[in-house]
Amino acid sequence: MASIWDILGLEGPTTDSKAIKKAYARKLKTVRPDEDQAGFMALRDAFDRAKNYSKYSEEKSFLAISSDQVNVEVKLDRDPELPQKISVLDEPEEPSFVEPAEPSFVDVVIKRINAILDNPWAANDINSWHVLFEDPMLETIDARTDFDSIFRQTLLRKFGYYSDDASLNNRGRKRPLLSPATGEFIFRKMNWYEKEGIDPYVLREIEFLRQDLGVIDPYATPNENDLAQDLADYSEDSYVGAWWIAGLLVIAYLIFNFLFDLS
Repeated sequence: MASIWDILGLEGPTTDSKAIKKAYARKLKTVRPDEDQAGFMALRDAFDRAKNYSKYSEEKSFLAISSDQVNVEVKLDRDPELPQKISVLDEPEEPSFVEPAEPSFVDVVIKRINAILDNPWAANDINSWHVLFEDPMLETIDARTDFDSIFRQTLLRKFGYYSDDASLNNRGRKRPLLSPATGEFIFRKMNWYEKEGIDPYVLREIEFLRQDLGVIDPYATPNENDLAQDLADYSEDSYVGAWWIAGLLVIAYLIFNFLFDLS
């Protein structure tokens, strides 16, 4: 059975909390919660246990005043068979770890995201997304990091990114699932405009969502925003433009017939 250190990709036990967090972040790139929920939960559990191990080791080190425990000599006259030494510091017990209770964080997040996306009214209701993004369960940095990955991958799957199914794209639907205004709100709340220090594969996923949702990047050059703007205007412009062309052709035909009759 793999240890928590094997799951995190570490060589062995360590009390370095920064090394533990970096290892967890690396593993998140390959373990997708929507595809391998059991693997993600094992990774999350290993991360929590490693953090507890690091914290416990630090506390244990602090309590150990010296390599020898402090002992107090006690003179007992009445019963010489009682122990003559009393240990002042007892060895702290190893913390016990309990498997995460159901439903898991991943289950709750995916269920709430899909509940909004599957409701046409809620999907474009800014307040629905605001309530989700401000939920107390996302207050910690770790939870926010997990949520970012789960939310991004859920949207990508919904819009056919992993299956290369263009018919599932937001722009490929007869009626887009999310409007550009909703997409802009999501990008702003998720801080997806930020590109510095982000892994290339994550940037590719975010760029796909930006273009598919027709979101204008306020930090991009005009040329970089051309495609997103075209996608945002495509459905309306193509529809209106077709009617304008048809109307002009009808008018031209009537004028031609009128002039022909006069001659």
